[in-house]
Amino acid sequence: ASGRLESSITSVSGKRLIISYLGQGRTVGLVSLMDRRGAVHDLSAHDSVTVLALPREPLLGLVRKHPELAEALIVASCRRLRSVFDLLADNSLLGPRARIARLILSLHRVADPDGRGRPTLGYSQETLAEMLGMSRQRLNMEIKRLERAGLIEVAYSRIRVVDSAGLQLAALDAED
Repeated sequence: ASGRLESSITSVSGKRLIISYLGQGRTVGLVSLMDRRGAVHDLSAHDSVTVLALPREPLLGLVRKHPELAEALIVASCRRLRSVFDLLADNSLLGPRARIARLILSLHRVADPDGRGRPTLGYSQETLAEMLGMSRQRLNMEIKRLERAGLIEVAYSRIRVVDSAGLQLAALDAED
């Protein structure tokens, strides 16, 4: 696949939680493919996206012929499950500033996997709030605190990490 997919869940009342943004080479839909109970989240394209769709039976045939594929799918599922556990723990155990700092660091790692540059993250505060399951007002207040501390620079729908080590410390602070 190419492009970027947004994975989200929307409540009956219309409140949306963005789970993640999925880039090139990511696997999606394994849960619903295997348990046949329907999608567990919504997917929306945010760029031009090319997706390879494999129906259940041909995929199972490939897995039977190539057991290493089964292992790779299990590992991918375990990574995704681990990230869900991490998100659940963060939402339950960390304060808003630490959760925001962790999200910014995570998005920064995706944008700059080699750690060589200082990419600008292009996410609106509304999108970040939806990723964290918090109000945009609370997010804005905490983002301003991180900016005043010299950890990030903020412009319209843009965030740049200025002090990665300081932001990592903020991400550890459970009591903010």
